Amino acid sequence: MKKKPGRPRHSPELQAEISENIIEIAMDLFTNQGYEHVSMRKIAERAGCAPPTLYHYFANKRALLQHIWTRLFDDSAKYLQERLKLSTDPKENIRNTLDIYIDYWMKHQDNYRVIFQIEDLTAKPDQDYDINDSQGLTEVFGSLEREVSKCVDSGVFRAEDPELIFQTLIGGAMGLANSLITTREFPWRESDAIIKIWLDSMIGGLEART
Repeated sequence: MKKKPGRPRHSPELQAEISENIIEIAMDLFTNQGYEHVSMRKIAERAGCAPPTLYHYFANKRALLQHIWTRLFDDSAKYLQERLKLSTDPKENIRNTLDIYIDYWMKHQDNYRVIFQIEDLTAKPDQDYDINDSQGLTEVFGSLEREVSKCVDSGVFRAEDPELIFQTLIGGAMGLANSLITTREFPWRESDAIIKIWLDSMIGGLEART
């Protein structure tokens, strides 16, 4: 018996277009309705495709969310790499890296919300997102930690654990961005002025006293 012809495969260009549409719709739904309230069926309905089509591109909702996280982390790394011009002064490089990193989130606030305000509470420990999935961000963070090590080794910073300093700086940058982006009820002054004072305070506080 002659087989009926199967469904023709989409071209790579059309597949990329469909995937992009799914991602944009999922980001909008996750941000506005909450990750836990959005199902794959709801995403498929908004995308105008059948659920099996959606599962062809993403195995499940967690895989879709983590794909989005990697994409946005890579985008933030690209933004930083395109703007950061490393000098021979590691302290200056640290300051500029943090400044540009915060600047990215301030200019892409919806991206910030998708990454830092959506938590997959049902994920088991072995299903948690691995930050190393974003090669770009891993490279950026690695570069920043090396600059911190240079400051510690040269005596510019007090003798401390470079990794601990690096994590404190990144955590502080994320926290400042979070306050400026999400706490809209507070009468913040100009964000550039606040960021400058924060950078002065953070880096100045690490410097060795003479």
